[in-house]
Amino acid sequence: MAKRSPIDLDPGREPWDQQPRETSKQYERFLRFRDLGRMRSLTTANKVLTEIGDELTYGTIRIQSHIYRWTGRAQAWDRHQDELDRDRITQARRDMIDRHQKIAGALAKKALSALRILKEADLDPADVVRFLKLATDLEVRALGEPNQTIAVTGPAGGPIVTEDITNLTDEERRVRLKEVATELARRAGLKTTENDNEE
Repeated sequence: MAKRSPIDLDPGREPWDQQPRETSKQYERFLRFRDLGRMRSLTTANKVLTEIGDELTYGTIRIQSHIYRWTGRAQAWDRHQDELDRDRITQARRDMIDRHQKIAGALAKKALSALRILKEADLDPADVVRFLKLATDLEVRALGEPNQTIAVTGPAGGPIVTEDITNLTDEERRVRLKEVATELARRAGLKTTENDNEE
């Protein structure tokens, strides 16, 4: 029997949609494969299909996956899901920023109201200052502005001294970089083993 060529995907449909010449049964098999996730395999698909009563040999699954372009279509599905996830995360971030801006605005309004109604004798300047600072900090963060700056310096606040490793041999460079990585991990409080940085 001659080997069948893969189908042409319909440009008017998404790759993960049912394609022309693909029967409902064949499409259902593709969906089972697609929905196995990124660690999907034909072996696992064959097992799943067999468990639900679709008695197919591995060879038949392999042929159908080739003809109906299962791998490429499933990868297109994965990319689509990634894009949807990015969109959801972006929207969640926008919603969070909007909430934080509203909270900051409400806190600032309350602080200003408190300033207006407090009598001078009742006024605790430290409290009002803290209230205003909290409100402005929240507002700055909500706009994505940093609220602090971290400076990295060398010993005693001096400049950072870098080491020139360009003149080292490949083996010397590998050893030196391993030493630096181990020291950084130690300073970060991470456990290290001799084999952590082995290739």
